[in-house]
Amino acid sequence: MPILKDFRKTQKITLSQYEGSEIEVYDGFLFKDYNLVQGFHKDTENTVLMVKVLSLIIKSWNFTDEAGDVLPISETSLELIKPEALIELVQKITSVVSDKKKE
Repeated sequence: MPILKDFRKTQKITLSQYEGSEIEVYDGFLFKDYNLVQGFHKDTENTVLMVKVLSLIIKSWNFTDEAGDVLPISETSLELIKPEALIELVQKITSVVSDKKKE
């Protein structure tokens, strides 16, 4: 019998703007994620869409608030990242997904 499961693999990346950062990202999307992205795309601008997509592809991270509590992976948390680091994050995630397509 065929097995139906989450086929994605994860990879850990770091951001040079945040020493000690560790972000675990998926190497692709599930069908449910594609549906959400299509819905986002219809009524959002590109920057907002990018933040929504990032919140779907990041599995975990070690970013915390001032009290030391791990921040949720959300649009609100992603909006706190420095612009240069956000660009780096997008580039690294794009590389992870591109590498997956080459397999």
